Amino acid sequence: MTEVETNAALDAHKKFAIDLFNHAWSLFDKQDRTPDDDDEMINAAHASAFHWWMLKGEIDETRWLQSTPRSHNQLANVYIKLKRNEPALYHAKRCVDLCIERGIADFDIAFGYECLARALELDGNTEERDKATKLAKEAGEAIEKVEDKEFFLTELKKLSWI
Repeated sequence: MTEVETNAALDAHKKFAIDLFNHAWSLFDKQDRTPDDDDEMINAAHASAFHWWMLKGEIDETRWLQSTPRSHNQLANVYIKLKRNEPALYHAKRCVDLCIERGIADFDIAFGYECLARALELDGNTEERDKATKLAKEAGEAIEKVEDKEFFLTELKKLSWI
């Protein structure tokens, strides 16, 4: 492949990753979602994650390192929304594990723990849910940007067991 072809392919991966990520969220929030919409949401979230993965070593390392846990967070949220506990737990745990492994804090780890708490709630594991909720709150309090912290803490208060 020529350098121009390589750059075009990388640009396509980036565009698809972003567009599919946003598309999955648009379906997530859709009222009266159909089973076909659910399938499309799952496929869009997985496809976005794949396109981010294909950019490994090709984009700013910080952005790539953040994109993987964010993809897992989105996938966990999709599966939580669809009440599918096993894949929700897998992706939520993977999100948190990657944040810890890569030293990603702030907004990402806070929402990782929040998502893990919701996945554990769906799975019926209230003891671990409460631990994850505590970690989410602690991580949320450490978010640097005031507006991000306020947004996160508002979202955290929406959890039914708090």
